[in-house]
Amino acid sequence: MTTLSRGTTLIDEPRGSDPGYCEVEVVRIRGGDILDEKFVVIHAASGDAFDVMTAIDLRLDARVALRVVNTDIPEVRARFLRDAGASLRPRSEFIVQPLDYGTLSDGAAYLVVEYVDGIELSELILRGQFSFERAMACFLQICQAVIQAHEMGLRAYLRTKNVLVQDVPTSAARVKVTGIGIGPLVNYEGHIPGSHAELNQSLPYLAPEELLGAASDHRADIWALGIVLCEVVTGRRPFQGGSVPELVSQILLGLPDNSVLSAAPIGVARIISRCLQREPRVRFESVYALVAAVSEFAPDPRIGERRR
Repeated sequence: MTTLSRGTTLIDEPRGSDPGYCEVEVVRIRGGDILDEKFVVIHAASGDAFDVMTAIDLRLDARVALRVVNTDIPEVRARFLRDAGASLRPRSEFIVQPLDYGTLSDGAAYLVVEYVDGIELSELILRGQFSFERAMACFLQICQAVIQAHEMGLRAYLRTKNVLVQDVPTSAARVKVTGIGIGPLVNYEGHIPGSHAELNQSLPYLAPEELLGAASDHRADIWALGIVLCEVVTGRRPFQGGSVPELVSQILLGLPDNSVLSAAPIGVARIISRCLQREPRVRFESVYALVAAVSEFAPDPRIGERRR
C-alpha cells in the first residue's frame, strides 16, 4: 500500500449534457492507498471544488464518505471548516450523519460523513425513473430532512446531487440528504477560480437574495425545495438559462419556464410557483406549511405527518 497526499486527476467521460451536471474526474488514488495515514481509499472521484472518496477511516474502523476541499484559498477553507463543525449534530433519520472534520497534512479541509449506499437523486432524474407517486413520496422525505435541519438551526443548502435515494427498485425508497449545513463554496459574483462545475451545480438552487449577496434564511431553502419539486415531477428545472448570465437573470426576475411548470399537475405547479416567489415573504412561511400543501398529493398521507 502507498501512503500519499491527494493525487493528480484524469478526466473521465461527462455524465450528462446538462450544464448543471458536471464532468467527473477520477483521482489517481487506487484502492488500498492510504491518505494522510488516516483513510484507506476504496474509491475516489473529483470535481474541481471537491475530491469525494469512499474510504475506511482507520480511526473509526468503519467505511465512510470523505469530502476534501479542492482549493488553497484560506478563507474558503476556514468557512468550510466552520460549517463542518456546526454540522456535527445528533443523528437524524433523513440526514447523512457528519462524523468528523479537520485538515490533512497539505492543509486541505475535509469532512467525514457516514457511508450511505444510495444513488444520487440527480442521476435518477436523468434516467427518468420516477413515477409521480414515487416522486412525491421522495420529496416529502426530503422536506423532513430540511425540517430536521432547521430544528437544529442549520440551513439545508439543498440540491439534487446531495440527495441519496436508497432501495431504488422499490416504491418505498428511503431518502438521506448530505451536505446539510455546508454552504456552497461559490456564488455568482465571487466564485473560486477553476470551480466552474461547482458553480453550475450550486447556482440553479440559489435564491435571488443569495445571488444578490443579501441576508438569507430558511426561506432560501424553501426556494431550493421548489426547484427540487419541479425536477422530480417534470424531470427539468424551472429556470432554463443556456448560460450563467441568462440563468441568473431568469432567477433574479423570478421567471420560471411556463413550459416546464405546465408539465406538472396544476396543484403541484401552484406549489412550485409559490416556493419560487422572488420575495421571500411571499413563499411558504415554513417547510411545515409546504409539507401540508404537498401532502394532498402524497400516495400515503402519513408520509407528510409532522415528526417530533
